[in-house]
Parts: sequence; C-alpha cells; structure tokens
Amino acid sequence: MKKSFEINIKVMVENKEIVLTRDTARAAATVGSDAYNRLKEVKELYPNYEIVVRHSNSLSKRKGSTGITKEFVAKCVREDTNDARKAEYAELIKSDAKFLSIMRWFLKAYPEHDPEEKKKRIAAIVANAAAN
Repeated sequence: MKKSFEINIKVMVENKEIVLTRDTARAAATVGSDAYNRLKEVKELYPNYEIVVRHSNSLSKRKGSTGITKEFVAKCVREDTNDARKAEYAELIKSDAKFLSIMRWFLKAYPEHDPEEKKKRIAAIVANAAAN
C-alpha cells in the first residue's frame, strides 16, 4: 500500500530557493511521478533558483512538545540528590518504559522543567512586578 502525502514545494523569492520537504524530494526522485513533474514545472518557472530540501523537526513543532530529551532527563536524575526519584527513574528504565511515559514522570517529579509551570511562574513574576 502506498503512503499518500501532500506534494510540498515552496518558492522562496527572497532567498531564490525552491524548498521541498524530505518526503517530496524522495518522491520527486522517481522520474515520471507527480512530485517529479510538479518539481520540473516549478524549476522551469524559476530556472535560477536553488533546490533546497528541508528536514522538518516535527517533534519540536508538535503542539505540547517540551523539547526534553532522554539525555536531559538522565542528566537531571544523575545530578539529583533525591534517592527516591533516582530509584523511580531506575525502575522506569528497567521496565523498558516508552520515552513518553518517562517524560510524563519527569515533568511530575521535576515541575521546574514543565513548560506550563514555567509560564505560570513567569506570569506571576510579571504580575508581581506590575503590582509594585
């Protein structure tokens, strides 16, 4: 079964670039495909423009993404002095928990790294500064 996707080609006039997503570039590599023909048309319209393939970082753009990585979680736990949290983390690792589960635990155990909590703290600081 073929995976369907949108052919995504953007013309960036200010940079003189024709920007493709990675999936579109892969599809355009097949001569005669829809993506190939579409890219060919765009290239004929803008012959002096450079073709650029953008690798989207979908995780960081995803709504609700925290930007927290496995390495960051491990570093925070290593540097922590709370043995109970270290034990909980070790138990999660032993149980082969998915990273999403580990991240949820991490945000509960270390609320100072939760983006929502950071926003609340910043709003409180701003409100306090405005009141004074």
